[in-house]
Amino acid sequence: MKVQSVEIGAHPGHVYRIGAYSVPSSSRIEFEEAMRRSADVLRTLPGFLGHLVLEKAGGESRFELVSIAVWESREALALAESRMREHHAKIGLDLPARWAEWGVVADRGDYVVPPHLQQPFDR
Repeated sequence: MKVQSVEIGAHPGHVYRIGAYSVPSSSRIEFEEAMRRSADVLRTLPGFLGHLVLEKAGGESRFELVSIAVWESREALALAESRMREHHAKIGLDLPARWAEWGVVADRGDYVVPPHLQQPFDR
């Protein structure tokens, strides 16, 4: 497996697709397998820079898993979304329906690095 290092915050044009997921234990294995298959497809797309999945180790959050995919630009992410829709259609996957069937609760969004918030606060 090719692993690429991405220096977080070093490239203001990068876009971070962050998803937080609550997955019932009865669906966890299927969800993880689907997540890994999706990541395999994402890795082949232009502008993809890296992917990381985190598992909750403690705290108050209702989400057990968080995924972070890093894209070169908004355009690369838009193309990836289109390609993933095509891929899902090709394999007959209705992702929202599958997540509902599994009882998955998701909160996803796209984020960028605001340079002014990376600097120390000087009064």
